[in-house]
Amino acid sequence: MKKLLQTVIILLFSINYAQTVFLDDFGTSATPTAANDYGRKTSPYVPANSFTYGTSKANSTSYDVTNINNSYYAVVAPEFIYSGVLPGYYFWTFATPTTTPFEGANRYAEDHTAGDVNGAVLAVNASLL
Repeated sequence: MKKLLQTVIILLFSINYAQTVFLDDFGTSATPTAANDYGRKTSPYVPANSFTYGTSKANSTSYDVTNINNSYYAVVAPEFIYSGVLPGYYFWTFATPTTTPFEGANRYAEDHTAGDVNGAVLAVNASLL
């Protein structure tokens, strides 16, 4: 009984005194242009030697890099991901596309935060390895 009481007290203490250890909303993405890497930016929170920054078509001609393929990441507003990929490729976030993608298409859902404009997310594409 004493052990049970100690466990309950510890649980209550940890619930009542919990604190936020880490919080980041990733800010916003600039309206996409070649000069600003199509709204993409790096994150200081991605561990070194884990994922590689997925720069846009302004800075790479690699499909894997620009399309944030396996083992790549970028901080970017979801609706701007397509703007930074190589022409002819696309990155869907809608369940069912209704038109053929084209350069400059805005085919992506806003994030779920009401009222924010161009809210960025940490987009990570994990690899099987």
